[in-house]
Amino acid sequence: MAIDYSIDVERGLVRATALGELNLPDSLLHVRQVFADARFRPGMDALFDLSLSSAREYTVAELRRLVGALERQSWALRSGARWAIVAGCDLDFGMSRVFEGLSAHLPIEIAVFRCREEAQAWIDSRAGAGSADSEGP
Repeated sequence: MAIDYSIDVERGLVRATALGELNLPDSLLHVRQVFADARFRPGMDALFDLSLSSAREYTVAELRRLVGALERQSWALRSGARWAIVAGCDLDFGMSRVFEGLSAHLPIEIAVFRCREEAQAWIDSRAGAGSADSEGP
């Protein structure tokens, strides 16, 4: 599995695309790489696209470990940042919603979408509750 990412410094946005089977070790590596990238700034928004991958290998315990890793990197998380996850199938949507729930105490907003355009619109909206569809948060 690979996670490709780019950082748009002007927009304050990390865009990541997962390819193949998503798993915990690769996700943890991705977090470390992004947070170590010289272009990264605390509080950046993120759009994580799972539509070309699958998270079927993930367990709830592993999602908790991923949230724990984010907690340990709290310097990078700032209130007001929005992280959107785009899920391509029902299983990934459901697991991403579990991750969203487990992350509720973090100072970032996380929302799950089925469409990249809706996810980007939510990130860009910054007004109130966002523009998630009825299956969003």
